Amino acid sequence: MNIDRFIEIIDAYGSKPEHWPSDEREKASALLAVSEKAQHYQHQASALDALLDKTPAPELPITLQQRVIAQVAGNENLNMWQCLAQWLFGQRPYEHILRPTLMFLFPLLIGLLIGFSLPFMQDSPSLPDDIIATEENHLLALDVSTDMWE
Repeated sequence: MNIDRFIEIIDAYGSKPEHWPSDEREKASALLAVSEKAQHYQHQASALDALLDKTPAPELPITLQQRVIAQVAGNENLNMWQCLAQWLFGQRPYEHILRPTLMFLFPLLIGLLIGFSLPFMQDSPSLPDDIIATEENHLLALDVSTDMWE
């Protein structure tokens, strides 16, 4: 056991020997008995441990407590629609990736729904078939050079 490893143990596990790893406790105690530097470092660490023990734990915000409890409890109480909404929109700001996509797709889906729910346009019986075919060809070709209503 060297002093550097002893310092690592004190930093990681504190100044009390009962908290040290059991396989290195005996070697660290032996070094502590003979090394002044190890004794000094343990004394400083025990003073820090005493200060930390006196410091009260900070109060957690109630929302954080509720969120942690909800995560531990799981999502057993959610129905299918709530699970779908949670999957789509997430719970944290970085999970809201689909929200802009849905905002852009929503008008498209509404337009398709309205378009398919309207009755299909019937050919007008007042116009002959050749005029309808000519008009369709002009629209497909984007040709405005001839006017069928002349």
